[in-house]
Amino acid sequence: MRYTVDAAGVDELARDLEQAADKAMPEVERVTERGAYNIRRDARRNVRAASRGLYLKHYPRSIGYDVEAGPDWVEAEVGPEVDKPQGGMGRGVEFGSSKTGPIAHLFPALDAEIPRYERQLARAIDRALR
Repeated sequence: MRYTVDAAGVDELARDLEQAADKAMPEVERVTERGAYNIRRDARRNVRAASRGLYLKHYPRSIGYDVEAGPDWVEAEVGPEVDKPQGGMGRGVEFGSSKTGPIAHLFPALDAEIPRYERQLARAIDRALR
């Protein structure tokens, strides 16, 4: 048995896909930045609503985010910054301790953002492929 394959256009397709990735990265970075901002905003709101500021007066302001990017990757980190007032309390606030119950705020904010983030990423990639 003998097979023949017509590979015409494969090199052109590979170049187009590589250019699409390069074109998409700035928008992927913007989408990731916005997603991290949204998670920070919602986490702050969640903890303020649950604690009513009684003993976590400064903690919500300790929640921040950082976004880093390279030529073909983007990464965001969201959470309390330990060098800010009450920032070292993050794990105890989210998961609770032997003396206090948990105040879930970061994970619910992440869960709420995932569908929005995925939609925006899909749109960015779709625009880059056109």
